Amino acid sequence: MTLPVLRPAILAAAVLVIVRSLASFAVPSVIGMPGRIYVLATHIYRIVSTGFATDYGMAAAVGMSALVVSVTLIYLYRYLTSAGEKYVTISTRGYHPSVIDLKRAKHPLFTIVAIVSFVLILLPILVLFYTSLVPYSIVPG
Repeated sequence: MTLPVLRPAILAAAVLVIVRSLASFAVPSVIGMPGRIYVLATHIYRIVSTGFATDYGMAAAVGMSALVVSVTLIYLYRYLTSAGEKYVTISTRGYHPSVIDLKRAKHPLFTIVAIVSFVLILLPILVLFYTSLVPYSIVPG
């Protein structure tokens, strides 16, 4: 009885892991490419970036194969979880979330969230915008 309830979550996790592994580039490029170990994304990069004449057709064909696998997995996931409405977990009936009054901590917590949001969201976007305006590659300073 538990496995049918967990099936959508297990399938979603499996599909997500496979699709993310097809698209991963950063770690395989840093660790694998110096040792001539290639995964799909680094293979596509190698097709485009090496040689005198880049072969965009070959890179597109390899990329389309990854797209076909991803779309097929998503379709399979949707098909296998289409009957998921039969297995629904029911929570407590009278649950109402309560609002917590922060009192004097409201402004310091808002400041912390604002600083973290600036550093994690706004600052990378500003650096990206700045580097897009620079005519040649330099370290921001």
